[in-house]
Order: sequence, then C-alpha cells, then structure tokens
Amino acid sequence: MVEKRVYTRDFQRMVAKAYYTSEKSMAKVGKEFKVKTGTVYRWTQRYKDEFSNERSIRQEISTFKSVPNTEPAMKKPKLTPDQMEQRIQELEAQLKQEQMRSTVLDKMIDLAEQDLKISIRKKSGAKQSE
Repeated sequence: MVEKRVYTRDFQRMVAKAYYTSEKSMAKVGKEFKVKTGTVYRWTQRYKDEFSNERSIRQEISTFKSVPNTEPAMKKPKLTPDQMEQRIQELEAQLKQEQMRSTVLDKMIDLAEQDLKISIRKKSGAKQSE
C-alpha cells in the first residue's frame, strides 16, 4: 500500500511561490522540497493567479529553508539535557518571532483592505468574481 502524504496549504503555497519567484523548473523545485513534479504542477496551477506576476520576493526564498519538510534529512547528534533545554528555548524564541511576524502581516493586509476597499485575501473554495 502506498502512503499518501498530506501537506499543509501554507507548504503548498510556499512551493508554488518558490516556482513562480525563481527561474527553476518544476522538477528542480520538486526535488528541492522533496515533492513529485506532478504535485508541484497542481500546486502551481492552484496558486497561478496569486503568484504568476510576482517576481519581487526572491529574498523570501532563502527563508524557505527554515520551514519543516525542506531541509535534507540528516542524523542529528545526541544532545545532553542542558543542550536540549537550550535548543527548546531557541525554538520557542523562533516560534514567538514567527507568530509576531504572522500577526503583523495579517494586520498589514487588514489595513490595506480597509484603505483600498478591496478584498486582498482570496476566499478558498468560492469562485472569484471577474
């Protein structure tokens, strides 16, 4: 029986964004993120309207390496309890910073929607008006 992998929408968007903001082929993007080329194709089609005209975010691609499912699998050395505690603190600090970043970005979108009086966020599943 083949194991079916389930990816988050954020991960799917990230892969599509990586394709549209780089000069890499779908196969190379798939290899980078350990996803089949056909899967990359489906995700790029799903987010085509959102990312196809976007080329100014190349610097964000470097942050993709810190997202789970993108780093190559490596054997990690055994850590002492003190090292584990320190690592936990580092990860909690990173999580807190990313949560704050997410909150700020959401607020920026809310303010832009309010000022421009347009809907920036897409409604998933709903057909968009033309």
